[in-house]
Amino acid sequence: MSVIRPKPSEDPLLVAPAVLSTVETARFEAVRAAVMGHEVVRGPERILAAYGASRTTSDLFDWLARARRVRESVDRVVFVAAGAAHHAMRLVFDTCCHPLHNDLDRGERGGRPRLFFTGEDFDGDAVSGLLDLVTCPSVAGRDDLLDRFGIIAVDDGDREASVGASMHLLEPALLGAARGEPGDRLVAVPAGGASPLGAEMLLPSAVVGIDVVRLLEGAVAMNLRFAEAAPATNPVAF
Repeated sequence: MSVIRPKPSEDPLLVAPAVLSTVETARFEAVRAAVMGHEVVRGPERILAAYGASRTTSDLFDWLARARRVRESVDRVVFVAAGAAHHAMRLVFDTCCHPLHNDLDRGERGGRPRLFFTGEDFDGDAVSGLLDLVTCPSVAGRDDLLDRFGIIAVDDGDREASVGASMHLLEPALLGAARGEPGDRLVAVPAGGASPLGAEMLLPSAVVGIDVVRLLEGAVAMNLRFAEAAPATNPVAF
């Protein structure tokens, strides 16, 4: 499976019309009105609009630049997050990357790092095992790219206990392994609130080679489809 995806057709979703009762239709319309009135839904469109209007000063440009620096600095990344950020990133990683991404060598991964997850439902043994995996035995004086790991931590200023406990074990190991300042090997990103389509998902997605612009375009297209399609042919309803 290549990391380069072919461009899909304009409308890759085929939905067979469903038979909905009057009550089901009314419920769907009520939910649609509530969802489309939520500020979070317009997030992907705003991010893309800012990126198109003033690329180099946009948030997305900054996230992509930071992601590139992380890719060029390490071969293994630990994503530390809990709740929606953890689950959303894991879902995107599992569905958009090669199913055995972490088992491929760096060349087969297109120069993208391996990605590991922690921070949800803290397990000390699991984090210790993760440390064994990401910290290679040091070779005297060697600091090869393939020996380096980094951390992307989602932090809203009030870390959940599981995130804080994971960082308590991981951060000292990273600081001890890094020669000089850790720089782009320790990246803190703010939590995005109700929407996962912010830095907490787009930055690590870009690190592992996911086309986040296409991802955002898909979100915008699905929001439009949800807003305009009749309930019986609306893919979001199924």
